[in-house]
Amino acid sequence: ILSSLAMAKLEAGDAQSSLQILDRALDIGERSYGKEHAELVPTLLHTAAACRRLEQHQRAAELIERTVKIQERQLGEDHAHLAATLVDLGGAHCASNDRAKEIRALERARAIVEKAGDLGSIALFQVLAPLQAAYAPAGREVEAAACEAQSREPLSGSLRTGLP
Repeated sequence: ILSSLAMAKLEAGDAQSSLQILDRALDIGERSYGKEHAELVPTLLHTAAACRRLEQHQRAAELIERTVKIQERQLGEDHAHLAATLVDLGGAHCASNDRAKEIRALERARAIVEKAGDLGSIALFQVLAPLQAAYAPAGREVEAAACEAQSREPLSGSLRTGLP
């Protein structure tokens, strides 16, 4: 209930109230389940979202890193949910201008999606777009161009097969 109320406040633009509620929910969850329990994942991610809205990017990254560790243990190191969380982590590192950590998180997400064989999926595009954006300012234009090309392949293929 607390997380739902907090997310409603966040969507209404009241990130500070949302964060206060989410901090309370996280405290209750940690006391009830322990600091590394899977039940905390939604609250950790919601709290990270509120932190990012308030430009508390370092705290957001720390919360998402906790989530990654929990998901690795609960879901395994190659799960699609983990890839999505790694994309979020890359975004938090981007916001705090830590390009190396951003790229590491996004490359790992890409490897998970590619290993799953989702080469024509939206999931891959959701990794490739921010990865391309991270590579370019890091002076890795060749990798940025490869991401752009790879992101076009699934789209053009699905358009070809989706039309009469």
